[in-house]
Amino acid sequence: MIRLDDGSAGGEAKPGTPRRRYFIDPEWYQRNGRLLSAFVESRMCPSCRRNLDAERAAPQESAVMKSRSKGAKRRPSTDPMAAIQSCCSKGDFITPRLPTLEAVFRLLLANGSAMDAVQIRDGLDSWPGCAGAYSHISVEMLEHLLDADNYYGFRPWHPESESQ
Repeated sequence: MIRLDDGSAGGEAKPGTPRRRYFIDPEWYQRNGRLLSAFVESRMCPSCRRNLDAERAAPQESAVMKSRSKGAKRRPSTDPMAAIQSCCSKGDFITPRLPTLEAVFRLLLANGSAMDAVQIRDGLDSWPGCAGAYSHISVEMLEHLLDADNYYGFRPWHPESESQ
């Protein structure tokens, strides 16, 4: 199980030394002329992607129908991040065949929170269908890959920057 509250998921760090936590930085996408929404939407399941396409095609009709149908069953969220966390990340969202950084990207999307390298590796290894598939990657190597990333927008998370 991944624990995010205090960052203590075990691992190879020296006792008392917190590991860097990583997140997908939306500002990195802006600075690099990319759309995070496009990256996220391309990882949505077909059902949620159809819902998103339908909502974009007829936004007024969709809003009217929602207001008229009190108590009706709701479709899965069309907010890409919420859809991935609640629907799309089930099943084969992460597989052993994915490149490591793609698997990390999907894990961070599914998790919705910053994670350290130990939590990431453990999360990948404990993902259904991936048992042991990523255990050959050391925590140090994973940190190196995350620090060197220039495609997915992985950045170290600095909690002190949130309060500024």
